[in-house]
Formats: sequence, C-alpha cells, structure tokens
Amino acid sequence: RHQHDHVVALYDSGEMGGRLYYTMPVLPGPTFAELLAEIRATGEAVPAEKANAVLDAHGVAPSLLPDEPPPVQYARRIAACLVGVAEALGAMHAEDVLHRDMKPSNLMFDTARRTVVADFPNARTKDQRITGDEEWLGTPAYMSPEQIVPPAAGLEGSADVYAFGATLHELLTLRLPHQGDTVAETLAQVIRKRAPSVRDANPALPRDIETIVARCLEPEPKDRYADAVRLAGDLSAFAHGADIHTRPVGWMRRSVQFVGRNRKVVAAALVVLAAALGYYLTRPARLTLRTMPVGVVEIDGTVMGRTPLSEVELAPGTHSVLVRPSDELAAVFESLTFEVRVDRMEHAH
Repeated sequence: RHQHDHVVALYDSGEMGGRLYYTMPVLPGPTFAELLAEIRATGEAVPAEKANAVLDAHGVAPSLLPDEPPPVQYARRIAACLVGVAEALGAMHAEDVLHRDMKPSNLMFDTARRTVVADFPNARTKDQRITGDEEWLGTPAYMSPEQIVPPAAGLEGSADVYAFGATLHELLTLRLPHQGDTVAETLAQVIRKRAPSVRDANPALPRDIETIVARCLEPEPKDRYADAVRLAGDLSAFAHGADIHTRPVGWMRRSVQFVGRNRKVVAAALVVLAAALGYYLTRPARLTLRTMPVGVVEIDGTVMGRTPLSEVELAPGTHSVLVRPSDELAAVFESLTFEVRVDRMEHAH
C-alpha cells in the first residue's frame, strides 16, 4: 500500500510453488542499532569527535555548519539523517498505517545513503482494534504509554512519534529515555515518569534539539507533534541551523501531566482530604472510588468489584481498603492500601 523513498521498497509479491514470497532490495546498512554499537565502542561518554568519525566512515553527509563543536555537528547530522524517516511516517499515517515498532534496528542506510524504515511486523491500520496479546506488541523501551495501557479509541500516529523520539534520544545521548532492570520496570517508567532531557546527558546539545525530542516524548499523545510531517520540518530546520516552530510544553500543562502519571499518590491524597472534609459533614457514609487503570477493590477482605465504585455504604468504624491491579497489569502497577474511618455515619470519599 505504501511507496516512499525512505521506506524499504517492495518490488513484488505473490505465490510460487505453493510458497508465498516477496522481493525487496538488498540494503548495505548498517542499521542504526549497529551504528550505535560502533559509536559506543569508541568509548565516548556522549557522541562527539569519534562519533562524527563513525558517521564519516559510513558516508553520512557532514554538518552544514562545520564550525560548531563536534557534539552539535553530530546532532545536526543525525537530525538530517532522520528527516526522511519522519516524512515517511507522515505519509504512512496519512494512509492510516501505523508502524508501531520504531527503533534503531528498524532504520538503516540504503545504497544512496538514505535512511529507510524497515521491518513492519507490527504494522496496523488505525481502525484495527488492538486486543489480547497484541496490546503488548512493540519494544518496551520505545513504546508509548498508550501502547502499554491502550486507549479505548485505539492508537494514533502519535505512538510512532513517541517511538521516534525515543530513538532520537538514544542516538543523541547513547542512553534510552526509559530503561529498567526488567521489562516490568521499563514499562512502569514509561507510564509514570517523564523522559529526561537530552541535555541532562549532554549539556552541549542545543536547546532546539532538546525541545524536538521532548515534544516527541510527551506522555500525553495530544501534547506531541500533531503529525510527523511537522516533526520532519523541525528536524530539517535544526539540521540547517534555522529556527524550529515547536515550543516546550508549559509548566501548567506539566503539572496536569504529573497528576495523570501519579494517580495512585494523588488519589490517596484526595481520599484522605475528602475523608477529612467528610468528617465535618453530617451525611450518610458512602465510599466512592475511581482509578486509572481499572482496579479490583476489596473492603475489609471482601471483594466489592472493579472500579469505578460509587456510593458504597460504610458502617461506623475503621475500614481497610485494598485496590489492586488486574492480573494483566500486575507487573506494572502496585496495589494501593489505605484506611477509611467513619464516625457517626458521616460522609467519606
């Protein structure tokens, strides 16, 4: 369905002798995962002179601003390499196709030294609902939060933009934005933590590339680039030393995001606060619980059902409440336990 200069070409496909086949060009490579391995092998803490030498060895065009420090030249060269990839994603998204597994090993050089997108085992159209085991398709360190806890409406192209940002972050710093000791830890970090700035790892990087990466890695899809074409435009501007168009997300929006990513802590605080307020209100004692994602609720050892629970009547006394994640999310989310004290049948939330 898709032909683009920066997507690996499909020449032909069909069936011969009872076997399905497809034909594609032979690509010289390397993949960007192999490129990263070569750069890491130089021993540089962050990409600089030796990293530029690795790019030279693979025929990557020099920076258009050669008088800048080596780390900045490297960043502009990497940005130039990925402009076409962002354009290809934009074209794919326009045709309602999602890649869903953007990462360095799926990017490689063709014979013209262009970066092309390869490997589409997880590709889906936007209107295909992702269910069952497919919810976890992707590579954890590059997956967007909504790929881990899928939204009801399905994934959008912003999921690929997030993975693109994680790839760009790694290419610029040699570090992944999120990486735990286990898959569960990595998934939990993606959901709960904002990705660190690339300038935390390499202060020599310009603020414009920091802003581009941060915009890609925003936890909320609506806060990322509206489409990959705009991302390509900013990458091209940065590669040429021109001003980019996007701006960092403001502190107020980040505060809202913090609440969203730390729902358990905020929910517990709200429970305590509301219960304290309820102490002074003479109303029937009822408990209301809402969590995201859905959790199983036990009160005093009795399973009451799944959240959201509304207006659960409580007798006077102290009640133990346990909210635990569903089995499929037990490796990512911890249980929340708290007590609700009811005096003289007053209101508790």
